[in-house]
This record gives sequence, structure tokens and C-alpha cells, in this order.
Amino acid sequence: MSNINHVFSVVGVMSGTSLDGLDLAHILFKKSDDIWSFDLKKFETVTYSRKHLSFLKKTYEGKIDIKSSDIYFGEIISKYIERFAIKNQIKYDLISSHGHTIFHNPGEGFSIQIGSGEVISRKLSKTVVCNFRQHDINLGGQGAPLVPVGDEYLFNKFSSCLNLGGISNISYKIKSKRIAYDISPCNIILNFISNKMGKKYDRYGKNAASGNVNSELLKKLNSIDYCFQSFPKSLSFEYIEKKYFPIINDFDISKRDLLATSSEHIAQQISIVFNKEKLKNSLLTGGGTFNSNLLKRIRNYTETELIIPDNELIEYKEAIVFGFLGLLKYLNLNNCFSSVTGSSKDHSSGDIYKV
Repeated sequence: MSNINHVFSVVGVMSGTSLDGLDLAHILFKKSDDIWSFDLKKFETVTYSRKHLSFLKKTYEGKIDIKSSDIYFGEIISKYIERFAIKNQIKYDLISSHGHTIFHNPGEGFSIQIGSGEVISRKLSKTVVCNFRQHDINLGGQGAPLVPVGDEYLFNKFSSCLNLGGISNISYKIKSKRIAYDISPCNIILNFISNKMGKKYDRYGKNAASGNVNSELLKKLNSIDYCFQSFPKSLSFEYIEKKYFPIINDFDISKRDLLATSSEHIAQQISIVFNKEKLKNSLLTGGGTFNSNLLKRIRNYTETELIIPDNELIEYKEAIVFGFLGLLKYLNLNNCFSSVTGSSKDHSSGDIYKV
């Protein structure tokens, strides 16, 4: 890879658990005096077609074998990266792709992301870094969260970083060590309820804001065992589907009340962390940052300042960071902290497919 003035041109690719679409970001990374900086040049979210959503759901359900799904999704990613690069006249050296998580079960020793790096590399004739989680699990870690390495090097001026995506997760420092973990489900359960209303999501949290909190449901959600586990810990779609969905389905109350109560649960769990760790501020990113009602409920429980960046960073921080993690792997630098995942050591995680 060219290393002129320590500038690296990377395409970061991310497909999140909330199934919003495929995030593509072209980023220039620069290292000067041992300090990393980035410049987000171009970005785009490709909304999944019904066909692609059906494919992902069938893969989750085990109706399509993983190997076939891995190859097929790799072809999908390749197609969209190629379109993205041509449309924006991008010249880049490296693709760093998170792919899409189908199974995440560190307790049983595996985490599977589909979107074959080998296929992408072959089709686009570019070096690809992918499969970031499994190596960490092999070293006894959770394989998640991974974004905190980016928080440490690219966003360290903030007391903490909170991502409100399919899952809410946070990273911050304790005694010079970066730690991070998933706090609670977020858009996964809010979208799950919104889908029952025939909507993809609750825009700005308006339906939740018009509902009433059900104290019994809130108590049950706050009593789920994950809320009391110590870090390192991480959530998976399978766990949420097994533990949270049945509780929500058991309550015969309005969808607006379900949304209001679930939002209250999310806000309370996040605030518990803010208050316990006495965090001065938090940089918010992820689609949930646009949920005005959720932010209002969080502010109701904490004095931690919520810092809202521009829309580009809100939507593409994860793609930026996975681009960065791939670059670190390519340079053989550590991109995974044992203090975050619980692995036996800091390490450089991911698979590389070179042209």
C-alpha cells in the first residue's frame, strides 16, 4: 500500500444488526507524531432490498447454509463497493469490511460474519481485511465491542463514546485503560415494536413519546439477567430474540406504550452507567441519536452531557472505525484491547486477503 506522508486511503464497510442497510465510507487516515487523524471523504448507505432482507433473515433462521450466504453476501458487497467507487471517482488501496453478523456466541466459541473477504478481494482486485471477531474469541475474548480502539485513537477527547445502534454500547477509560461493553438492546427492540405498527422505525421517537410507561413491563425488562452482568460482556441478536422479545410480546398493551416503556428501559440502563462512572460527557452516534424522545429520557436520569456531532459522524462512525481497524491489521498493529473484550492479550485481529 502507498504510504506517502503516512496517508492511507480506505473504504470501510459496515452492516449493522438493525438491518438499516450497508454503510460505505471512503476515509483518509493520517498518522503524524504518533497521533492518528481521519478525513471522511465520501459516504453512502445502501438500503437493503426486500430480496436482500429476506436473504439475511433466512440465513439467521438457518434456511440457507452459511458458506453459500458468505459467498453471496460477498458478491453483494463487491457490487456496491464498485458502484460507490465509480460514482464518486474514488481511488483507494484497502477495503475493510465488517460484513453482517449472523451468529455471535462467544460463550460457545464462535462469531460468524458473512460477506466473504476472499470473494470481495477477487472481484475488485483489492486487499481486503475482514472477520474481525473470531481471533479475539479464540484468545478467550467476547469478540466485541471492537469500535473502542477507534474511540481510543480517533475520539479520545471525549469522556465516553455511546453508540445507539441496534444495540447500545459504550466505551470509556478507567485508570488509563479503555473498557467497553454493550449496555442494552436499542433499535433492535424499538424497530421490532415499530414493525408491528407497519413501520420500519419510530421516527424521532414520536410514537414512544405519545405512549405511557408500563411499570410492570419496565420492571421485567430491567430484571433481565444481562443488566446485572459485569463487563466484559456483549449482546447478540439471538439473546435479544430469546430474552427480550417474549417479554414484550406477553404484554397486551398498545404499541405506543410498548415503545415508551422500552425506551425508558434503554434510557435507564444507559444512565446507570453514566452516573456510576461519573462521566462528564459522551459522544453519541448511531441511528438512535436521531431519536429525540430517547435522548430526552436519558437526560431525565443523568447530568452527563450528551454531545451530538454532525449527521455524517452519527451515521458513519462505525464504518469509519472499521476502516481504521482494517488499516491497523494491515499494518500489523494492535486493533483489539484485552481490557475491552476480556481476551488474554492485546492483539491484531482479522483476516487479510491480498491481491
